[in-house]
Amino acid sequence: MTGEGTLWVIAEISIGFAGFTGVVAVFGQQTWSALNRYRFTALWATSLTTMLFALFPLLLSYCGLTEPKVWRYSSVVIVLVLTIVNCVELPRAWRLRTHMPQTDKITLSGLTFVLFAAIGGLVWNATSHAPTIAPYMAALIYMLLVASTMFVRLLSSHVSGNIDEA
Repeated sequence: MTGEGTLWVIAEISIGFAGFTGVVAVFGQQTWSALNRYRFTALWATSLTTMLFALFPLLLSYCGLTEPKVWRYSSVVIVLVLTIVNCVELPRAWRLRTHMPQTDKITLSGLTFVLFAAIGGLVWNATSHAPTIAPYMAALIYMLLVASTMFVRLLSSHVSGNIDEA
């Protein structure tokens, strides 16, 4: 299957981020602001779902589906999950904007824009006559970007020691 090695690498990176989540929890602040609790939850959830989404096409391929069907079904599943989760989480993130520094507000706006672009590409892939790996990989890379952003912001708030501002 096209991209099998890349999917395994993305799954391994996701496992690494999930592991870093545990490190952040153990060595993190004693009391966390609402913003840092959100970042921690987003890091943990995004890491695990990225891993599952990276392994899902492999499972479909091992079940004997043709490659176009693998990418079509995988795209449908990831669109549904991303849409449902982000309908719940984006309003929550936007409500936390009052507690965010300006850099986080810019990052949130950029990630929101990229999310809609990724979902659009996945919808196109799911309805296309010849679905490919490219939109699916773009969505997985988007999810890794979200996880890495949350990880960096949690680390920077821990290093600065100012959990309410970071």
